[in-house]
Amino acid sequence: MEATQIALETKLAQLQIAVGRTDSILESGGEEAVERHLSTLRALASEADQNKRALERVQIEAKEDIEAIQ
Repeated sequence: MEATQIALETKLAQLQIAVGRTDSILESGGEEAVERHLSTLRALASEADQNKRALERVQIEAKEDIEAIQ
C-alpha cells in the first residue's frame, strides 16, 4: 500500500506544480502553450484519479473500514 500511496502523493505534487504554472502560461497568451498546458493538467488529473482508485482498491483488499476510505 505504501508504494501506491507514494505514487498518488507524487502525482498530486506534480499536479500542484502544474497548477502553479497556469497563471504565467495564461499571461503569455500563446494558444499552443495554453492548449499544451491544459492537456498536461487533464493528464495529471486523470493519472491522480487512477492512483486514488488504486489506493482505494489496496485499502479495500486490506479490509480497511469503508467509511475511513471515503
